[in-house]
Amino acid sequence: MSFINGVVHSIKFNNNNFQAIILAFLNNYIEKEMPSHSKIKHLEGIKEKDIQSVLDKHLPDTINLIKKRLDVEFDDKLIAKKLISAYHQYITHDQFLNFSGLIFSGYGEKELFPRLIPVNVSIVIENQLRFMTDESKLAEISIQNNACIRPFAQTDVIDTILQGISPELNHLSTKVFADFISNFLSEIKNIDQMPEPVINKLNELKVEKYIQEYQDEFGNIISQKYVNPLMGAVSQLSKEDLAEMAESLVYLTYLKRRFTMAEESVGGPVDIAIITKGDGFVWIKRKHYFDPQLN
Repeated sequence: MSFINGVVHSIKFNNNNFQAIILAFLNNYIEKEMPSHSKIKHLEGIKEKDIQSVLDKHLPDTINLIKKRLDVEFDDKLIAKKLISAYHQYITHDQFLNFSGLIFSGYGEKELFPRLIPVNVSIVIENQLRFMTDESKLAEISIQNNACIRPFAQTDVIDTILQGISPELNHLSTKVFADFISNFLSEIKNIDQMPEPVINKLNELKVEKYIQEYQDEFGNIISQKYVNPLMGAVSQLSKEDLAEMAESLVYLTYLKRRFTMAEESVGGPVDIAIITKGDGFVWIKRKHYFDPQLN
């Protein structure tokens, strides 16, 4: 089970404290982490007993494998019960560790503007498909929102173009700023003959607050200087230009993968299609498994 593998590999332990640590991890997962996720409405009716009969067939082999590979001993029944509870919480909440992404885009019968709906799909539980709409990446064109770009899968290159900065570099800049603030305050506190009231006041300062303010302000600058102007330009493009832009964004991702040390997981011919209210789905460019000139 990939879920159990994830639990085992995410904790540090030794032979003497394995049971205590994994129980603490599972209790925190059940009581704190999973309640922070939304429930999957169509799976709310699934109870622990509904999945226990299936898991009981596989848990003994899995537990024996854990004991053998990690050379640890623990209470099989106690750990098995907690694992079943944790797995039940996982499948009934919107935490998706392993899934396939489906993206539905186009027009409904009564819609004037197009929409994009991404759906995460994983497994079948009790003859019910486990899926969840990814609310964070929904997109809908309207009078107020006349353009949108939604990257999926490997998004780093497209995000860099949209935001004017690499997501990795953005994250690194926040970390550098946080370290700078912490070191700066530490240097001030260590100044000789620094008054005690000043040191106490510095200790009361919450570094996290200033880091969050930095992130918020930086995000506002990205939106005003890069995202909004780009979306304004995209809203004026013709259908043909939009198709060319989409192909170029995918091709840029391919070029970065090819000319860096990263795995070349993007490449080959790019399929392009345009969906309009009047013409429906129209292929602009499509690869074939045969030479079309021969037919």
